[in-house]
Amino acid sequence: MTGVAPEELVQLRSHQMPTGTDYLWDWFIRLSSTRAAGFGVSAISELELRAFFSNRNIVPTSWELDTLIRMDRTMREASSDDKKRPDEEEVVE
Repeated sequence: MTGVAPEELVQLRSHQMPTGTDYLWDWFIRLSSTRAAGFGVSAISELELRAFFSNRNIVPTSWELDTLIRMDRTMREASSDDKKRPDEEEVVE
């Protein structure tokens, strides 16, 4: 764990977010920097989410938590897809 958000995530911040959701992206970037090191990109754990919000006296809504979890899943899937070698690509018939 480096405590620093990957540059790719920081660069994505320049994309337009729906009005009123910038804070979710900020939370995601901060949470993403807490990932455990290992093989591949690990998921943001429930414990990390709980600590993040507890330490800041924030009570997130179910929608906010679900959104962060979907953002995390999407980022991990994209990261996994990026690491496939050309000979590992799925063949669509």
